[in-house]
Amino acid sequence: MMSALLNALWKMLGISLYTQGLKGIRSSKLRDGTKIRDAVDYAKKSKIRWAGHVMQYSEDRWTREVTDWIPQNVKRTPGRPPTRWSDFFSKALSERNVEPRVPKARYGS
Repeated sequence: MMSALLNALWKMLGISLYTQGLKGIRSSKLRDGTKIRDAVDYAKKSKIRWAGHVMQYSEDRWTREVTDWIPQNVKRTPGRPPTRWSDFFSKALSERNVEPRVPKARYGS
């Protein structure tokens, strides 16, 4: 996926891999110069932002209940446990060294 992105950047900027290496231009500099966001980072940040909104809802909202729902009878391949939203957020918060905290419900029921 990253190679396709770099190929598109090279075409847009008129740079080849050879000239990028010759001039010592890092790929991150190319992305910064074109204001193109990484799709995976954008998706993760959107998911975290959405979770922040959902956590502010009261407990009886269906959005909150569906987010906290743990599916039963889920068939996954052997050695691969069912992935939950809470697992993703625990990992994301630990990567950023942020303590998990739950804000009080602001939105009405």
